[in-house]
Amino acid sequence: MGSISSCSVVCIGSRKEKRRGRRGWTMFNGRMLNIIRYLKSQGESTYREMAKELGVSERSVRYDVDRINDILSLEHLPEIEKHSKGLLTYPASLDLKGLEEGNGVVYTGKERMSILLLLLMIRNEDLKINKLSEQFGVSRSTVKNDMAALDEELKKNEMGIGYSGHFYLAGPKLKRTTLMNQEFRKYIDYLINPFTNYNSYEFYCIHIIHKAFEGVSIANVVMAVDGLLEELGCTLTSSSYLWYMSNIVVLVWFILHDKEYPLDITVMPEFDREIYDRFAGKLEEIIGRPVSEHHVYMMAKMYDFTNKMTGSGAEVDPVHAQSVTFSLIAAMSKRLDMPFDKDRTLAEGLLNHMIPLIQRIRNHVEINDHMISLLGPEERKLYSVMTAVCREIDTLKDTANEDEIVYLTVCFMASIRRMKSAPYKRVLLVCGHGYGTTTMLKESLLSEYQIHIMDTIPIYKLSAYPDWAGIDYVLSTIRLNNSLPKPCIVVNPILRPEDKAAIEQLDIPRKTILSGFYSIEEKLGFLDEATRARVMEVIERELGYQTVKEVHNPKSFSSFLKFDCIRLTNEEYEWKAAGRESAALLEKRGFIDSTYTENMIEFIEEQGFYAVSDDSFALLHGKGVEGIHQTSLSLLVSRQPVHFGEKKAKVILCLASRDSKEHIPAVVTLMRMVKTTPLIHDLELCSSEEEIYQTILNCEFQVL
Repeated sequence: MGSISSCSVVCIGSRKEKRRGRRGWTMFNGRMLNIIRYLKSQGESTYREMAKELGVSERSVRYDVDRINDILSLEHLPEIEKHSKGLLTYPASLDLKGLEEGNGVVYTGKERMSILLLLLMIRNEDLKINKLSEQFGVSRSTVKNDMAALDEELKKNEMGIGYSGHFYLAGPKLKRTTLMNQEFRKYIDYLINPFTNYNSYEFYCIHIIHKAFEGVSIANVVMAVDGLLEELGCTLTSSSYLWYMSNIVVLVWFILHDKEYPLDITVMPEFDREIYDRFAGKLEEIIGRPVSEHHVYMMAKMYDFTNKMTGSGAEVDPVHAQSVTFSLIAAMSKRLDMPFDKDRTLAEGLLNHMIPLIQRIRNHVEINDHMISLLGPEERKLYSVMTAVCREIDTLKDTANEDEIVYLTVCFMASIRRMKSAPYKRVLLVCGHGYGTTTMLKESLLSEYQIHIMDTIPIYKLSAYPDWAGIDYVLSTIRLNNSLPKPCIVVNPILRPEDKAAIEQLDIPRKTILSGFYSIEEKLGFLDEATRARVMEVIERELGYQTVKEVHNPKSFSSFLKFDCIRLTNEEYEWKAAGRESAALLEKRGFIDSTYTENMIEFIEEQGFYAVSDDSFALLHGKGVEGIHQTSLSLLVSRQPVHFGEKKAKVILCLASRDSKEHIPAVVTLMRMVKTTPLIHDLELCSSEEEIYQTILNCEFQVL
């Protein structure tokens, strides 16, 4: 990796000894020399302290100290003194200057650029010209020239060097992570094997990496990964092993520094969850940080990539392969105005194909199956678009081979056909939290997913449900103990990210063009009311659209929310106080009495905070109609977030409904406002009750 000129050679013995005929010069490697320097500066240190400071394992320090003493003994020089409890003392009579004389390290320009790149990626907080000049033993102008040369190299890959009080690596996160994986792979051999001899340039690079891991033993991480691979029964080639190990090490760095690793996991391979959970537990012990479920998924995804590479000779970084894949999908989506990014099957197929494709491009390998002759007129049009799009993407721009482009074309054509024929899933909805939250859930499901809700039932009717043949999936807001003949998942009444992920795992497709359904009617305003209604009916039928049907003579959200039932407050509330305060607004108007208020608090304590959308809003309500005199809403907007367990919200709504249906239009309108307008954001910025009321009217106008 480094040139001979960069080796740290320490010549032991005086000129007199050399003249007496010693057969050669004894060498310390860079790591050994740094141990001597450190111990000299401290006077004394323990193995553990030295290992932590130098960023190596304690075992490595012990090994190196023994080797140092062996060399010193051979040369009849005083040795490092060993004491109890791992304490080491530098021998006072050992001349460090004599050891180092004539052995100053001079890095080549290429080596300095490699060191700079590492520093830019993982330790850039103090990266300044003066300090670098001192570290490298070169002039400021030399460092500037190195920076300029590195910047030019980085620009070839849409990156560069920025400055904001210190130098940093600039560019897209995906590309920066890909580069980091590539650089770590250069040093992974040395990180894996602490007994490897290396020169001072290599030692310096490894020292930088170790320091960036905040005292965590990379050797222990490696042993844990080895255990994982053994449990998985995996046999990897040497290159695949190093590739996988370097990616896991980089992921650990991201975890330690609380940074998000940009590997997409929407397309998840099958994996042994129990084995990975055990590995995550071991890793947590080693690094002293939590390893999330998301991190586990990423490690499984990396392993899937590694398996695909084994035997192919490919060494394509998963983040890079993903970046190219998503760039292609985004470019085709834009060019054809189609939501290819919603097609998980397309993403999975392209990701699997991208690794060997990139490798063929790099190695100038062409396939000649003459597949273009098989394309029909429609496919040929798409082929022309694909050819143009590939030219816009760095990694694919050199793809001149017709068959490669034909394959990509076929993938996207299959996606187009899937979109045209995506089936609607038949869903049975089981609810146990009242009609208000049921309505919110139905509105979210029907607006976001291609489903037909065949029925909505309470849990006590589930065992006697008569038509399981007409159901694909069961979605429930409460946990079900009984075994069902159809797949079932539990979701929150206000859908959370984990709910949406679970729904998509059932292969329930998201809506694409249908997502704009609410705005279609507005755009048909030039038609008379009767014609517009007929057109909307045709659109519903043709698109298979389904929505929450509102009752006759529907009332708007604002019709249930009186102006004097709105309050803006600067006070800090716990959730019960916030609930009582919002209910008090309805009590004051005579819409409810205190019976309903206490009923509501008790109901929330029993059922939990299912009707709280974190960092958005809370819709509080009780059970039954006792204490309710009129269907109504109140709104409390707090400057301080109100905590509902682990959730929090500043917008608190209190709902009281005399029956099971009267409030449904208001709840449907609320959900549409939340999903399609900046309602919550704008409410939090309001400075008066008047402004709050006007904001509601404005947002309501947009969805009605």
